[in-house]
Amino acid sequence: MHTHAPLLAMALACLAIACSENAALPPREAHAPPFEFKLYLDQGGQVIPGTDVLIVRRPEHLEHVYELSLKENKEKPGHAQAWTIFSNLEGQFRGAGSYVAQQVYSLRCTAVELPDCVPKWSFIEELLGPVEGPGSRRLRQALADSFKETARREGMKSTLVMAVVNVLLTEGMMTSTLGKAATAESSAAAAEHRAVVEAPAVQAQRWAAGEGRAAAVGAEQLAVQSGSLGLAVEVSAMEARLVEAEAQEIGARQTGGVEKLAGQRPSLENPLPGGEADEALWRDYVSYWDQRYAELNNPAGPAEGVKPPLTWPGYQAFRTRFKKAMEFQVKVSALLRGEVKLPQGERKVLRGMKQPRTDANVGLNHEGSTSVTYADDLAVDEATLKSSEPRVESVSTKQRDFMKMSEDDARRQVTTDAEEALAKYGGEVEVRRRGHPLFERRVTVSRVHLVYDEALVPKGSAFRERMLNAAKRKGVELHFHHAP
Repeated sequence: MHTHAPLLAMALACLAIACSENAALPPREAHAPPFEFKLYLDQGGQVIPGTDVLIVRRPEHLEHVYELSLKENKEKPGHAQAWTIFSNLEGQFRGAGSYVAQQVYSLRCTAVELPDCVPKWSFIEELLGPVEGPGSRRLRQALADSFKETARREGMKSTLVMAVVNVLLTEGMMTSTLGKAATAESSAAAAEHRAVVEAPAVQAQRWAAGEGRAAAVGAEQLAVQSGSLGLAVEVSAMEARLVEAEAQEIGARQTGGVEKLAGQRPSLENPLPGGEADEALWRDYVSYWDQRYAELNNPAGPAEGVKPPLTWPGYQAFRTRFKKAMEFQVKVSALLRGEVKLPQGERKVLRGMKQPRTDANVGLNHEGSTSVTYADDLAVDEATLKSSEPRVESVSTKQRDFMKMSEDDARRQVTTDAEEALAKYGGEVEVRRRGHPLFERRVTVSRVHLVYDEALVPKGSAFRERMLNAAKRKGVELHFHHAP
């Protein structure tokens, strides 16, 4: 952007270009001086240079100007001046949304993920602060709408666009994760090796049957929020995990009778307690409920074991636990990436590998199966790639609360988790991730790891020793990871 651009426009450009920590923004004033138009407009009625940033740092002034600028107040004194100020702000936020989308989807950014190809959404949080009043929300809306319009025009995947917009409008900024997801998505469109691979016939059959569609609601947004997820393959992994977790959820569900169920349909306009405070989750719940109702209305649904929808409190609890589990997985993945850089003797998980490589959410296919399972992490010793039996290890992360379990209960839970990890990520598998050095090779997983959150396991050495032995008896190596 040019140096003669308004100060706010220059500041908003920091979303899309690598800015130094230059721009110390003026302090966000909770108690601004008495409002006067002359603080922001010159004698000719034009916005004074530099005051565009100042007013967004003064919430009381921003909301006053927005309220006065509305059409309903066009007869009130000061309406025209207020409209001049706010329309100037809104135009700059719209320009920023379009500019960011263009930068993220530019040819240079789809070719390689450069530092300035990752939007710094956290800057908006710093600039505007938490969503407070309708004026602040209107500016966020302008940014989100413009980003959405431009991103779709540029060809960005609709589900990703909506995930970005939902987070922008309802949960504040999420550091640079959204930008990474958008950049990754555009790269995936330009380079097939970043896309999920699934047999076309199987995929078509799965979607035609509507399998998992209700339970998978929110997968895109959860993938974005989890910190390192966002590629198409990772969204698919998130969908698969949501479907499985929802099917196993033991929380309260509504009545299974379709006729009675119809009278309990939730609506976006009338959120239940807690829905207004978490708009994004309430929208997910309404979508989940509607799709689950459609599945139950399908004659094949009940016959295939489709369960009634969770109640709203049950869905809140389910999604909270699920999100925490995904956050734990991201931390374990970061641990493994850190181990790659350590000498062999200092590693706790990737021992014995000369050139370890780890990838999260790698699709695996077992012979005779039509589905793809996603290993939380797959480790490969690149030094063995040319051999007939490359060294491959898989990692399964679980966030189980063992604090109130007896030793026998804990042993049984470990045994169950170990058996599940072996069935999903052990034995002979075909790697289904394009771009992976083992893509389409059938390999044998030499070791399966199971990782628990250490904070949820009693500290007693005897208790943990029994857990370790239970996993060992199943041929699985157990680890306790401290995840701050």
